[in-house]
Amino acid sequence: MVEIQYREKEEACRELSNTLKFKSAQCDDLESRLAEVMERNSALSAANGELRRKVVELEDASEECQVLKGHLVKVENECDSAKSEVRIEWRRRAVATELRYDSFIGRWPQL
Repeated sequence: MVEIQYREKEEACRELSNTLKFKSAQCDDLESRLAEVMERNSALSAANGELRRKVVELEDASEECQVLKGHLVKVENECDSAKSEVRIEWRRRAVATELRYDSFIGRWPQL
């Protein structure tokens, strides 16, 4: 009877040992997979940080672009005004020249 109990306990011990080996292998595999996931998470976090930095950079560039567009509109308006003033000045000079010419011709004796 004691011998039978001893064999049963010995068999149970082997089964527990096998179960322990199996569970230990599972644990090692899960630890390895966890390490891989954590490494991937670190890489993704770094990539995310870089993308966030680029978003801020692009937002700054977009804001600067809007400011520059506003300046461009202002400069274009000033340019248009200057062109208009130049045209008016050229017309004024043309009229003045024509008036001088007419005045000069009017002083010539009639033939």
